[in-house]
Amino acid sequence: RLSINNQIIDPNSIPSTLNQNIFGAELNTNFFEDALSAIAFFKNYDYKASSIDILQDGASVLPIREVQKNTNGYGFALKYQIHPSVFIRTSFEQAIRIPTETEIFGNLSTILPNFQLEPEESLNWNIGAQFEKRFKNNKLFSVNINGFVRDQKNLIRAQQVSIDRVQFKNEALVNGKGVELTLKIIPLKNLALKGNFTYQSNEIV
Repeated sequence: RLSINNQIIDPNSIPSTLNQNIFGAELNTNFFEDALSAIAFFKNYDYKASSIDILQDGASVLPIREVQKNTNGYGFALKYQIHPSVFIRTSFEQAIRIPTETEIFGNLSTILPNFQLEPEESLNWNIGAQFEKRFKNNKLFSVNINGFVRDQKNLIRAQQVSIDRVQFKNEALVNGKGVELTLKIIPLKNLALKGNFTYQSNEIV
């Protein structure tokens, strides 16, 4: 409960609003008799939220806070079919993640608000290859390997601020890299074996 202009109110009685709109456009094209496929895309993120400021106990007027963000993301992907059983691919993306209402405005118990929270931005590079061989009777052998590099700005993480409370804050810059390997085998009808290995490291700069 909060004291506003010497009156006790229940913050849960004040409605919160959240409007999030994402607009996207994508262009697909093929070259060299469909051996090479290319995709380019663009996304616009618009976000607006309002809620009561749970930290403003004792204020003279109802403390409603608003947060509005508008930002863009984009990227491309290329895939080249070297052989009917083998293809290589690469992609780049400027990815965006808008913070959630809880991350910005907190809650009434364990999460403190952070009205300066910025959207996450991530520059992602990926490169990979796949070999897939199909045999008679639906038997299959497949190997997929993918490597990636991620430069993340304003990564959102929960940080402990007291014994029983956390607050979501932005990390300045996080460099990440990793590799994924997936193996799939279908030796018999109705039997599929699949394994995955992933290595990933993240370093705060």
